[in-house]
Amino acid sequence: MRKTLIHSTLLSILFLSIPTSVTAQEGKDALHDWLFQDNHLKEMVAPLHPTVQMEAFPRLDIDSTIDVLSYELWTDWSMALTTPRDERPERKAESRILIKMKIIDGIQPLIQTIELDARSLIIDSVLVDGSRAGFLKETATLRVDLNSGITGGDSIDIDIYYANASDTRGFYCFSQAEADTLVEVLRPIAFTFSEPQDARRWFPCNDKPHDKAYYTVHCRVPLGYTVVSNGIPIDSVADSDTTSWQTWQHDEPMPTYLLTVNASRYHRYDQSYVNVEGDTIPILNYHWVEDQDGDDFSAVRALVNIPAMFVALEKYFGVYRFNSYGHVSVAPVNIGGMEHQSMSTINRRWLRGNAEAGYAHEIGHQWIGDQVSCATWDDIWLNEGGASWSEALWRLEKEGPEGYQAHLNYKRDRYLRNGLSEPPVYGIPLFMLFNEATTYNKSAWVFHMMRRLVGDEAMFPAVRSFFAKYDMKSAQTADLLEHMKEEIPSPLIDWDLYFDQWLFKAGHPVYIAINQASDVLSQSGYRNTVTLRQVQSAEGVPTAFEMPVTVRFLGTENIYDTTVVMRERVMSFSAFTQFEVDSIDVDPNDDILCQSNSNTITSVNEEFETRVSVSPVPVQHGEMLNVSVPAGSTITVYNVTGTLLTSFVEQTDFARISTAGWPIGLAVITVQSNGNLQTITVPVID
Repeated sequence: MRKTLIHSTLLSILFLSIPTSVTAQEGKDALHDWLFQDNHLKEMVAPLHPTVQMEAFPRLDIDSTIDVLSYELWTDWSMALTTPRDERPERKAESRILIKMKIIDGIQPLIQTIELDARSLIIDSVLVDGSRAGFLKETATLRVDLNSGITGGDSIDIDIYYANASDTRGFYCFSQAEADTLVEVLRPIAFTFSEPQDARRWFPCNDKPHDKAYYTVHCRVPLGYTVVSNGIPIDSVADSDTTSWQTWQHDEPMPTYLLTVNASRYHRYDQSYVNVEGDTIPILNYHWVEDQDGDDFSAVRALVNIPAMFVALEKYFGVYRFNSYGHVSVAPVNIGGMEHQSMSTINRRWLRGNAEAGYAHEIGHQWIGDQVSCATWDDIWLNEGGASWSEALWRLEKEGPEGYQAHLNYKRDRYLRNGLSEPPVYGIPLFMLFNEATTYNKSAWVFHMMRRLVGDEAMFPAVRSFFAKYDMKSAQTADLLEHMKEEIPSPLIDWDLYFDQWLFKAGHPVYIAINQASDVLSQSGYRNTVTLRQVQSAEGVPTAFEMPVTVRFLGTENIYDTTVVMRERVMSFSAFTQFEVDSIDVDPNDDILCQSNSNTITSVNEEFETRVSVSPVPVQHGEMLNVSVPAGSTITVYNVTGTLLTSFVEQTDFARISTAGWPIGLAVITVQSNGNLQTITVPVID
């Protein structure tokens, strides 16, 4: 006889002793209350992690006392570039910064002091609107007296003379003496890296990602050196027989962490592309001349697809916002690249030609990260997830859907190394801001799943209008949420819920699907009864993700897909096929960041079910698990994330399995014999 299996966390052999009133009248929750007196065990079987939807996505208060309008920087790197590091004095670079700022309207009362971010800096003097001002330099800040004070709506100039006290963080410098000892460094070189909060280590500033300003950079270097910064070079003026001042200026505002200054004996390699509006955009690439087209390092080979990347991403994101672009190569660094606005800094190793995804990532940032920047570091996923998704979009243009999905699947696999134990995407602590698993990989999937949820005809216009709405501004996650609600008001999954479960909460769904019965309705038709279950269980992870889930039915030469909207931890449904189903597959098109373990039950008779039992239940971690089965059965054990723990054929009617090495939580045991398959879930406790 055919019989539908009860697929739950309870062993079928225990049902004989359950009071009828509990099972029939009170449901599964009461059943768990009756069976599990130990709250820890009950939590493992029926997770109690809160999944209540938040009332509104968080919107952080931003310090908006001041708005910096522009920075003009003068910095002298000539001594640092020509002096070995161990011979440099305390003052690594003599510098000056002129900051034009505005006090935000409505600020009351009269403001007497302004606080700027400043670390590793020696402050010599400060002028306010041309007059000397008192100041207090503390470890991380510079407090400036405003003399007669200033009120909301007024502007002020603060001119600071200072010296850089560090050349190993924020500002990095390697003379020929250091270059001679470093394999990757061919020439003396100096450069800056500021993200997230190191701009304050090489110039006094309002070091907040939301505060965008205009920049002009003047840098003094030895003759024969080239300075590279954001925007375009303005002039180069000889200062003496041995040095020159070189000036760069960028005509669009940006936050402090996107400012870059670099200097070395650079060779310039020019490219260009024609944007969607017909304008020619210059691409200025700076590297050592040996790296132009060598056997190992070759800018010609490594950068060959840069113009095509712009053409591809403009198709999805809209016209490139800036008047120029470029790359500046630096070494030694232990990262790949950095999306400094209009001038990305790259690791010299990328010139070997094996970092195409990295180039696409930094170019993608020019839209999401630069044109629109994260307003707070809690929102860093917008920048990095969007740029990581850009990598896949480039492969979509270059290789088609297969390349796009292969790239995302690689990122999924990297995330799943510790998936359920990773923190939520939104609000990640500053010390782990650049957590690859979530900030980059899972965040890329958040964008991908949005695309799948609403389709290309809705998704990409919404993305383009988001860039237009926040053009050259910063945005919080709540801003993107509100924008999507306005642009696409009726998605299959409510936007508030989508952002809550994928960004504010942690983890991902883990699906187990069983085709419990395949009944013949007629000579050519079958009714398939499927139970789809989510079994993820970890701190902060939703008990149930609400998502449209595609289930694929496979026969000998046939495929049939159906999509169900799963809103609960367990759901059952029927699907009709014209063929007998051999197996089923959950999320076959990789629409969801998930794990799945699909099984098919073709026929389960009562005799087989009673011959399969497991003890002890629950099992103590490290104990032996006893499994009674028909001889010749295949026994397979997974953890709840779908990871295979063991699989073997038992030749006798009794197996003993060691649980040493199994994770604490639920183990999913399948027993298959002669066309019958039974699934039993066993808690493994500490």
